[in-house]
Amino acid sequence: VAQGTSFIGTCILCISIAAVIHRNGIQQESVVVMPTLGVQLETCYKSGKIFRRFVPMGNILAAVINEAVTPFTCYWYLALVVREETKLALVFQ
Repeated sequence: VAQGTSFIGTCILCISIAAVIHRNGIQQESVVVMPTLGVQLETCYKSGKIFRRFVPMGNILAAVINEAVTPFTCYWYLALVVREETKLALVFQ
């Protein structure tokens, strides 16, 4: 009985985590490039939350197309190298 209860508890936990991840997933992303001003990155989540970030043109050192390799697949992504930031700014999450 103890093992069955543990299994059911684990299943409920996994379903709950999957529901939270699905609800907070990304619904839409957009990039607006304004040649003399900069780049606006916008991410809309399924929960309704919208995250916007503006990167001034003077802070962009480079735009890179990079490749991330996993054991099962290869992902291409676009990122910005931004002045005084230690991490790349991903254009699409």
